Amino acid sequence: MNTIFRKANSLDEAESVYSLFLRVKASLEESGNDMWSHDYPNKEIFLEDFKDGNLYVLIKDNKVVGSVGLTFDPLSYFFWHSRSQEKFQRFKDYLHLPNLKESIILERLMVDPSYQKQGLGIYILNEVEKLYPSLPWTFSCFMIDTPAIHFYERRGFIIHGVYPEFEWGGAEDICVLITKP
Repeated sequence: MNTIFRKANSLDEAESVYSLFLRVKASLEESGNDMWSHDYPNKEIFLEDFKDGNLYVLIKDNKVVGSVGLTFDPLSYFFWHSRSQEKFQRFKDYLHLPNLKESIILERLMVDPSYQKQGLGIYILNEVEKLYPSLPWTFSCFMIDTPAIHFYERRGFIIHGVYPEFEWGGAEDICVLITKP
């Protein structure tokens, strides 16, 4: 059966992504990881991603088995509250990317638990890289999600640790900064 990675093209697919999320969330909670147990993300976020054209799906066996949200504006993503150019400049200096304007920002990368350990997460990353080969990657990952952090690290991403000026949430939202030039 073919494996297809593309933008979600229907509201039904966005609904399927939300169902996928619920399965992934249940699996994470069974393993003791509660990163998605604090009202984030919710169904509206997935529907908004779809509406904005930022929701991508991985189709296998004629069903949605993986998904990722992609955005490209690091200023709005990391400094959503203040939109501070000064904070953004410090961020660019920290990363040694003085001309950073756009980057690949992964949000909520997930693969159905029954399809994990088949290389589909890697497949998604490779497909994203094919779509946007000239962009650097800058995104964050919940610090408590050590399997994901190790997954990215094994794929050549740089784990920078907690970046202190991120503008979101409380202690349960502590995230590490991840990049790939």
